[in-house]
Amino acid sequence: MVKKEGKSFWKSRIGGQVKRVTSLTMAATIALSMSTVANVVSKVSPGDSLAVPVVHAQGQNMMNVDEILTNFHINHNDEYEHWTHKLQNDGDISLDGPEFDLTDVTYVVKFPNELAHLLDDNYVIDYLTGKMTNFDYTMNPFNITGIVIDENGEEISIQKDRDKPYNYISINKATNSIEFDFKRFYDENNYEPYIRQSVSGEYFFNNLGFETPIIVPDSRMLKNGTYEFKTAIVRGKSVDLDQVSNAYSIDLVVDYSTDPDPEPEPEDPVVDKSELEALVDAAQGFDADDYTEESFAALTAALEDAQAVLNNEDATQEEVDVALAALQEAIDGLVETEEPTPEPEDPVVDKSELEALVDEAQGFDADDYTEESFAALTAALEDAQAVLNNEDATQEEVGAALAALQEAIDGLVETEEPTPEPEDPVVDKSELEALVDEAQGFDADDYTEESFAALTAALEDAQAVLNNEDATQEEVGAALVALQEAIDGLVETEEPTPKPDPEVDKSELEALVEKAKAYDAENYTEASFAKLKDALEVAEGVLNYDDVTQEEVDEALAGLQKAIDGLVKDKKESLVENEQNGDGNKLPNTATSTYNMLLAGFVALLTGAIGLTTRLFTRRKKVN
Repeated sequence: MVKKEGKSFWKSRIGGQVKRVTSLTMAATIALSMSTVANVVSKVSPGDSLAVPVVHAQGQNMMNVDEILTNFHINHNDEYEHWTHKLQNDGDISLDGPEFDLTDVTYVVKFPNELAHLLDDNYVIDYLTGKMTNFDYTMNPFNITGIVIDENGEEISIQKDRDKPYNYISINKATNSIEFDFKRFYDENNYEPYIRQSVSGEYFFNNLGFETPIIVPDSRMLKNGTYEFKTAIVRGKSVDLDQVSNAYSIDLVVDYSTDPDPEPEPEDPVVDKSELEALVDAAQGFDADDYTEESFAALTAALEDAQAVLNNEDATQEEVDVALAALQEAIDGLVETEEPTPEPEDPVVDKSELEALVDEAQGFDADDYTEESFAALTAALEDAQAVLNNEDATQEEVGAALAALQEAIDGLVETEEPTPEPEDPVVDKSELEALVDEAQGFDADDYTEESFAALTAALEDAQAVLNNEDATQEEVGAALVALQEAIDGLVETEEPTPKPDPEVDKSELEALVEKAKAYDAENYTEASFAKLKDALEVAEGVLNYDDVTQEEVDEALAGLQKAIDGLVKDKKESLVENEQNGDGNKLPNTATSTYNMLLAGFVALLTGAIGLTTRLFTRRKKVN
């Protein structure tokens, strides 16, 4: 009975005490020793992590296309008499980490076969590659928009006329494509990609917008129809998007042409040989005796070639035209064999024109012209007079003197003061005023926020120029171009797909509420624990409210954490604080708290053991 009773006593007393003290000590040690986990940041700079980036196979479209912002905008410019078809293509790239290798990354726009001829059209290419300018502004070149990281680590927006994206495109006629080289663009501008991280932890090569203008003059406007373009971001060069299964497809719909469709050309065009036949008949009428042997031999050869082309049923129009030109050249090159009339041994030299011009030159007055120009006239006049007086002068010398004297007369500069230009030239602002009136008629609700903001900025600048009485014509022209470009760049708003309300994350608040409930009022001052209790009630109310916002959750989290941090221990419950370590330095707060808890646990364990031993021996003594 004694052994049985003693065993129960040890289990119920000592075992429970030991477990309780040990558990308390370990829990306190672990809780006070854990480091705080940093929050996930919203953006990540390249090089912050060693995570491996996504590896995309060549021929795979890496671009997550934003279909709402990807479309064609078509408008006509009456001043330049051309049509602008601007392809706007927006999207981002999903990544596996905060780094991305730009090697061979290429943005590709593939033209349909029926529009491949546009890649040979200098008008189209000059606009695409930024060669069409007005003052210092490029007009409708290839462009990209978005954010990059500059050499100072700052986030900046890509600017068309500063960064010149159009310098990094190339035309690939083998694939009917325009290709933009990412790496060259970023390297030569000393930029790094802007990589962001979503709240769910996913990494993205941040959203970029690509603008590809296809500008054709009215004389070569596109025929009505639907034309399929393809776009993609791939890793590789000369990638044909027809071989990329997930390339994005967008249709250019043309319905502005009023010209009837031309009659289709016949499959086998008729070759017109009528002119060649007529010239062959004419050439056969020339007599070899009338021309030099060499020139007539050339005619004979050209005539034989022309006759062969006439006899060839498969001859092309180009071959007919070449034979026609060669035969005509041989006819024009015939040299007659007749002896020319011999020139007289002493040809008569005609000085009449020179004499007349000398008389005219002598009538000019030195006072009416600049000293330098009249000196040149005087010298030419003396030379001309010398030729007139020379009985042996040749016709060539007379002609040279005549030309020199006429040049001196034409070079005379009058001494009269030119009419001074007005100090303040009249600046024409009429075009700018008209365009400002037009721009003020646009409604912000009809266009995207970004494009209308650009219009607003350009409109304000234009209005400032109009209000500036000292504005120059150059400033007026620059404002006019900038405002027209902003109008051309307006993007009509489409009904966006409604975005779901953002999910509110309460996990941190729930965890902190559970932690706060574990605090015991007896261990802290009444005032500090009252604040914790109030903050806890607010936090639980937020957790129980379904329509709470993330901001309200974060406020409750901050308030509860502040109340926990503000807890003040009751003096009677406090252990030894501010202990010195062996070197005489104050221990860190975390180490001190851990030490205090371990010391408290050890004291409690020792006290319990002593009391338990005392009661044990007392009880055994009574039993005996």
